[in-house]
Amino acid sequence: IESVRPRGARTVELEPTVRREIVALTLPDLAQVPAVAATLDELVRAGTR
Repeated sequence: IESVRPRGARTVELEPTVRREIVALTLPDLAQVPAVAATLDELVRAGTR
């Protein structure tokens, strides 16, 4: 988040935790493109934190 956070912005923990559903749609062939696969992997990883 450091690379995209505007100067002076900060993160804070919220109580209760805010939950969001993020959906990524792609074509099966595009999922084989390394950049697309890496993005999908990062989304999955971020969702399990």
